[in-house]
Amino acid sequence: MQLSKRVFNRVSSALHFTRLARLFGAKKVSFKQELFSDNYTNRHIKYDELADKHYVVSAHEATLFGPQGGLPNFILDWLKEAYLKSNRAYLRFLAIFDNTFVHQALQLKSYSSLVFRAEQTQTAHDVLTLKRSYFYSLTAQYETLSMLPATLVVRSEHYSLNNLVLLLKHYFPNDISVSLTELEEKVIPAQARSRIGHCQLGQGAVLGRKFPQLGRKIIVKVKFESASCFAKLERQESELVGRLQAIKTLCNYYVNHEVVVDVEAEYTGSQASCLKLTKQQPDAIVLGVNSNLATRNGIYKRIVRAR
Repeated sequence: MQLSKRVFNRVSSALHFTRLARLFGAKKVSFKQELFSDNYTNRHIKYDELADKHYVVSAHEATLFGPQGGLPNFILDWLKEAYLKSNRAYLRFLAIFDNTFVHQALQLKSYSSLVFRAEQTQTAHDVLTLKRSYFYSLTAQYETLSMLPATLVVRSEHYSLNNLVLLLKHYFPNDISVSLTELEEKVIPAQARSRIGHCQLGQGAVLGRKFPQLGRKIIVKVKFESASCFAKLERQESELVGRLQAIKTLCNYYVNHEVVVDVEAEYTGSQASCLKLTKQQPDAIVLGVNSNLATRNGIYKRIVRAR
């Protein structure tokens, strides 16, 4: 007991005391804390040892307003304790900063502040011209990283699907649509919800029972009207293959790392056929009403997915 007294004499952290007490065989450590403490001068933790190695700590300085505690130290102790129990939260924090994001963030040399004047537009062409000038002013100095700062084009819809559609339509000339699948809602654990009365530290800050999540998969459809161009795309012989990969790259930069992005090139129409005026081949051109040329091809829907 004398050894533990000497060890605990200079301890000023509740977390430090708890770990030392467990090291010396404490079976239970409980805290008798006061949220608004008048004792601001204590530089060590006072405690009483009860029977069966039960420590009762009167840690004024570990409260929100003590000199050795305070809210910042309380949060740090809580984070350390959570990390010691499980490092999943720490690993998830690191996972948010994907290597690609960190690599690109290091490439940004400087930032510049831009001020725009309010302009009125009369026609759709003026609107498009103003939008292009706005995009250019945001992205001109970033070269290959020009897609990243343009996510701020619609401030009130930051990280929304509508904003993503605007970005895709600006950078790519194709008809693009975005759809969301598997929209889900996650349930908030009962331990984390707010409770009326006898509210404890670490609780009382969360309202509601569940919250919506961004869908686990976003499908970006790029529509093509030319059968010949789409045929080259199917054979991976067209430069449009790189365009699909660029669309997928931009979407992966934009959305959360947990969201799966599928980019699909879609063509709906007849298949390309040889020009033969005969009835012997089912895909040939036939002579229709009033001597009009018609095809007997059906309407097909073909899809190519970006890798």
